Amino acid sequence: MRCTRLLCFVGISAVFLGSVAPARSAASKHPRYGGTLRVQLRAASLSLDPREWKPGSLAAADSERLGGIIYDRLVTLDEYGRFHAALATEWTHDGSARNWQFRIRAGVKFSDSSSLTAKDVVAALQPLFSAGLQMTAGENSVAIHAQRPAPDLLELLASGRYFVFRAQPGRALVGTGPFVLDEVVAAAPSETNPSVLRPARMKFKANEECWAGRPFLDAVDVTLGDPALREILNLQMGHAEVIDIPPDLVRKARQENLRLWSSPPDMLLALRFDDGQSTTTNPQLREALDLLLDRDTMANVLLQKQALPAPALLPQWLSGYAFLFGTTMNVERAKEIRVTLPANVAGGTEPLRLRVDAVGDLMKQRGERVSVNAGQANF
Repeated sequence: MRCTRLLCFVGISAVFLGSVAPARSAASKHPRYGGTLRVQLRAASLSLDPREWKPGSLAAADSERLGGIIYDRLVTLDEYGRFHAALATEWTHDGSARNWQFRIRAGVKFSDSSSLTAKDVVAALQPLFSAGLQMTAGENSVAIHAQRPAPDLLELLASGRYFVFRAQPGRALVGTGPFVLDEVVAAAPSETNPSVLRPARMKFKANEECWAGRPFLDAVDVTLGDPALREILNLQMGHAEVIDIPPDLVRKARQENLRLWSSPPDMLLALRFDDGQSTTTNPQLREALDLLLDRDTMANVLLQKQALPAPALLPQWLSGYAFLFGTTMNVERAKEIRVTLPANVAGGTEPLRLRVDAVGDLMKQRGERVSVNAGQANF
C-alpha cells in the first residue's frame, strides 16, 4: 500500500471572451443555430479513445471533456446530484445492489448511421470495468452483475471514461453524441518559422442524427498545445472564444477584464510514498514530512487562491466534514523527529528523491515547494 500526504485541491479554470456584444431581445427568445466555437487547450495532445485514458490523470480529464461531445453515457449526473436518463431510459436493481438492469433507448444511431444495440453497450463498457463487474446483453437491455454490493454504480457510469462507443476496424471510434470528429491536423513546423511548431487541431462538426437533437453550433474547432500566455493573447485578438488557463494566470485574466469561470476545487494533489523504497516506509519520516508541508502557501500564493488546502480525501464543499481533519504545519516538531531518525532514513547517506508525475511548470513548482519545505528540517 502506498501512503499519501494530501497537498491541496485545485479547480479547473477557463476564460471566456469578454467583449461579447449585448444580446437583442429577439435573440434571447429565439436562439440562433450555426457558427463555430473556437477553443484553445494547453494540452499538447489528447486521446478520444476512452480505453487509453489513465483514470485520475490530468490527460484523462482533458480527454474526457472532449469525449463528452462525441460520446454519450448510459446515465448522466447533474450539479444537484440527480441522475438522468441518457442512453438508458430506466434502470432497476435488486435489494443487494449487486444485479442491475438497464433498458437501452430505442432509435439511437451512431454517427455512421448504424443503430445502437445492447451488444454495443457491452462491447464498449465491459473492457473498462474492473474484474468485479460483469455485463451481459439482452434484446434491448443490459444486465450488470457485481460480486459485491454496488450502490454507487450509477455514479460510476455517469463519470470518467465510461462512455458508449463503437470501435471500427482501422477507423476512429464513433459515438452517438452531438458532434462528430471531422478532421485532425497534427502539429507541424510553422511555414513562416520552421523552428516553431504549429499546434495540433481537432475539428468537430454537428451530428445531424443525434438522438437528443441537433446542437446549436455547426462546429467546434479545438487547438491543442498553445502556451497559456499566447492563449490569452489569441482570446484578446479574437482568434478564440474559450481558452483554459492554469491557476497562476487567473489574476492576470481578471486584470484584463476577461470573463472567468472555474470549477469548485476538485482535483487532488498529493505526495505519495513508494513502499518499494525501504527508507520511505518509516512512519516517523512520513509524519515529519507531513508536518513540513506548507499547504497554505501552495494554495493561496502559488495557486493564487484557486485551490484549497487538503486535510481530507474530499474537499470541504463536497463532503462537509473535511474541517475535522488535517495537520497544522509545525517545522520545529518536524526537526525534533528528524534528529531521531537514522541517517539512511533521513536522507543523510542517500538523498530522498521526489518525482513529479504530471507534466508542466505548474506541477513542477508544487514539487519544488515540497522540496523546499523538506529542506527546512535538513532532509
